[in-house]
Amino acid sequence: MTKFYMTTGTRDFLKKAQEKNDELILSHGSGHSVLMHETNGPSVFQTPRSYEVIASVGELEKIGYFVLNNIPVTDEGRPIFEYRFKNNTSKLEDHVGFIAFRLLRPINSDTYIVLTEWSDPKYYDLWKNSRDFAESHKEDKQAHGTSIYASKSYVTTYRTRSIDEEEADDEE
Repeated sequence: MTKFYMTTGTRDFLKKAQEKNDELILSHGSGHSVLMHETNGPSVFQTPRSYEVIASVGELEKIGYFVLNNIPVTDEGRPIFEYRFKNNTSKLEDHVGFIAFRLLRPINSDTYIVLTEWSDPKYYDLWKNSRDFAESHKEDKQAHGTSIYASKSYVTTYRTRSIDEEEADDEE
């Protein structure tokens, strides 16, 4: 089974680690940077956040905009959650700017990650405001009796190029 590992840290420290391993994806956001590694082998990180990839569309690229929807799910809710997301990706890949999708099952926590990669933030915004997005999230708003969620979800976003790098390119 394919695994997905993440670790956070300062941009400079993680950039040095990335330079030693070409498979790592470095991205920046929310005041810190993150290194991501998708592999069939063990993690190269000392203390990673570890996940199993249970659904996948497209190939992750080193240049893009990553949206990580962090969703805490109860133990009882895991099968329902996984079924819903595994069977709900077909419309996503038809959207302009879409690169990849990963449904990540946590190994040591209750927080799943629904990861999407886009070529630019504007394409994610277009998806988020689309009928397809509203349709795919309609079930989330319906009452299921007992909630499958352990707590409130949250979204983190990352760019593969930091604002400093983008500004430096603009000046050239």
